[in-house]
Amino acid sequence: MKKLPLIFLLCLCIGCTEYNSKEVNSLQKDFSRVAILSTSFDSLLTIMQTLPIHKQVQCIIQISNRNEEIKDAILKQKDLLVRFLPIASLKEQKTILFQLIELYNKLNNRNINPIESDSELFYINELEEKYSLSQEERWKVKRLKAQLLNRRGKQGEYLPIWFELLREHRAANIPQYIASDLLIIANQLNILGDYNQAISTYEEAYQLIIANQLSNFENTCLPPLIKLLADNKNYSKALYYYNDAIKHNKEIVTTSPSIQNLLVTCYLGLHKPDSARIVLSERLNGKERNSFFLNCKMSESYIIEEKEDSAIYFINKAIEINPNIKNLPNYSLSTFSYLANLLHKHQKEQQANYYYSMVEPLMKEPSQVAPLLERQIEALTSFSHFCRSTKQYKKALELIAHRDSIQQIYNEMQKEKDSKNLADRLEIQELQFNLEKKDTELEYSRHLMYAIIISIMIFMALSPIAFYLIKWKIISSQNKAKKKSPLQETVNNQQDKQQKATVISPSKNIDRPKSPTQQNATLFAYIHTVVIDHNRFLSKDLSIEFVTKEVKSNRDYVSKAVNMCTGMDFTTWINNLRIDYAIAAIHKEPTLDLGTLSEQCGFKSYATFNRNFKRYKGVTPRAFIANINKAAFSKKYKNRSR
Repeated sequence: MKKLPLIFLLCLCIGCTEYNSKEVNSLQKDFSRVAILSTSFDSLLTIMQTLPIHKQVQCIIQISNRNEEIKDAILKQKDLLVRFLPIASLKEQKTILFQLIELYNKLNNRNINPIESDSELFYINELEEKYSLSQEERWKVKRLKAQLLNRRGKQGEYLPIWFELLREHRAANIPQYIASDLLIIANQLNILGDYNQAISTYEEAYQLIIANQLSNFENTCLPPLIKLLADNKNYSKALYYYNDAIKHNKEIVTTSPSIQNLLVTCYLGLHKPDSARIVLSERLNGKERNSFFLNCKMSESYIIEEKEDSAIYFINKAIEINPNIKNLPNYSLSTFSYLANLLHKHQKEQQANYYYSMVEPLMKEPSQVAPLLERQIEALTSFSHFCRSTKQYKKALELIAHRDSIQQIYNEMQKEKDSKNLADRLEIQELQFNLEKKDTELEYSRHLMYAIIISIMIFMALSPIAFYLIKWKIISSQNKAKKKSPLQETVNNQQDKQQKATVISPSKNIDRPKSPTQQNATLFAYIHTVVIDHNRFLSKDLSIEFVTKEVKSNRDYVSKAVNMCTGMDFTTWINNLRIDYAIAAIHKEPTLDLGTLSEQCGFKSYATFNRNFKRYKGVTPRAFIANINKAAFSKKYKNRSR
C-alpha cells in the first residue's frame, strides 16, 4: 500500500511531461504562424513563461531562426536572445551566441547599426575563449569576426584572419573553402591596388574552381578577373579566360553585357577591329539594337582602320539615339575625340571642329574618377593641338591650361592613392612572409617528428639483436677468462678496477658540447628571429646589447655568431638588412622621399643611409633610382616604337 502513492506520483509526472511536450509543440507552431511584431505574439510570450526554463529557451531559439526582414523584428529577436542567454544551459548558450552574431551580421548588411556597437565582437570573443568548438564552428567564428573587422575598416586585422583560414583550409584540403578564401583575398588586394597579386590570386581560384567543378563560384571569379585584366590592359590574357569560359560552356560570359563590353575593349586594344565588329553586330542585331555605347564602339573599330565614312555613320547613328548633346555619356569622350583627330589628320578641319565641340563640355567637366581624368587629358591634348594647327591660339592656350590643371589633380590623386595603399601592401607582404615562415617551421617540425619516430622504430627493431649480441659476447668473455693464467687474471683485475673507477667517476665527455659551428648556427637562428620579427631591424634603437638580452647570451657570443654565419659584423649586417628593405620600397614607389625612407629604414641620418647604400650597392640612392627610371623609360619607348 505504501508503494501506491509513489507509483501514482510517477504516472502523474509522466503524464505532465507528455502534456508539457504537447503544449510546447503547439506553442512553437503558434509562434511560427504569428507575426513577431503583433500583440498575438506578445500574448504567446506570456503563455511561454509558464513553461520550464529549458522549454522557454527552445522556443526563443526557434523564434530567432525565423527569417525576418523588418528592422524592428530583427531587433526583437536579438533582445529575446540576450534576455535568455544568462539562464540557458552551456550548449544552449553556444547556440544563442551563434544566432546573436548572425542577427548582428544581418543588421549590418542592411546598414542598420545597433546601439551595442561592440556587442558582436564581445560575443565572438566569448565563443572563442569559453566554449569548446568543432573545427567547422571555429572556422565559422573566424569568418564572422573577419566580416565584422572588414565593416569597421580594420584591414590590418581582417586580412590575417583570411590568410590563416586559407592555410587551415588548404591543410584540410576543402576546395570550396579554399576557393572562397582566395576570392575574398583577391578582392581585397584589388581594392588596395596590388593588381599583380590580385590577378594571380584570382587565377589560382579560377583553376581550382575548374578543376573541382565548383560552378557556384564562377560568377564571383570570372567577371572580376576579366575586368581586372582588361583594366590593366592585359587584353590577351583577358581573352584567354573568356575563350576558356566559352570552351567550358559558361553562360556568364555570353549573357553578361559588362563582360561583352570588356570583350570589345580587348579586341580594340589588340587592334582586332574585325573581331570587335562581329561581337558588336550580333548585339546590335539583337535586343540592344538602339545602344548608344555599341554604336560608339562600332565607330571606334573603323577609326582604328582610318575608315572615316563608316566611323561617321555609326557616330551619327549614336547621336540619333541620344540627340541631347549636352548630356552625352562620359565614355563617348574618347570616341568623338578619336574621330575628330582622324578628320583633322585627313585635313577636314570643319568636321573635326564639329565633333571636338560636341564633347568639349565633357573635357572640362569636374571629376574625381581616374579613368575619366585620363580621357579628359588625352582629349584636351588632341583638341589643343588641333587649335594650334588651325591658328586658334587663344583657345589652344585655354585648353592647355585646363589640361595641366586636370593633370595636376590626377597626379595628386594617384600619389595619395599610392601612398595610402603602399603601407597596406607592405603589411600584406610581411604577413605572407610570416605565414610562409610559420608553414616552413611546421613542415620542419613534422619532418623532425617523422625522423624521430623512424629512429625509435629502428632502435626497437634492432635492440633484441643488440641484446643477444652483447649477451653472447659476455658469455664468450667469461669462458675465455676461465682459461687465462693467474698472471693474466691479475692484469685483468687491475684493468677492471680502472674501468670501475672510470665508470664511478663522472666523465667529462658524457655531455659533449656542440661544435663551435653548430653552436654559432643555433645562436644565429635565434638572433635572426629576434631581428626580423616585427621588423625590429628598422628600429633606430636596435643594438647588439638588446639582441644579447633577448637571446639570453653574452655580447661576445652574439658578435661571433653573426660574424661566422654572415661574414659581417653586427652593425654591417643590420645596415644591409635595412638597405634591402629600402630597395624593395624604391622598386614599389620610385618617387619616395629619400629622407623619409632613411628614417623608415632605421638610419639615424640621411648621410649614414647614403654612405651605407653606396657601400652595399656601389651607387648612391639617387643614382639607383635614376637607373630604375631610365630602364623603365627605355622599356616604355621600345614598346611605343613597336
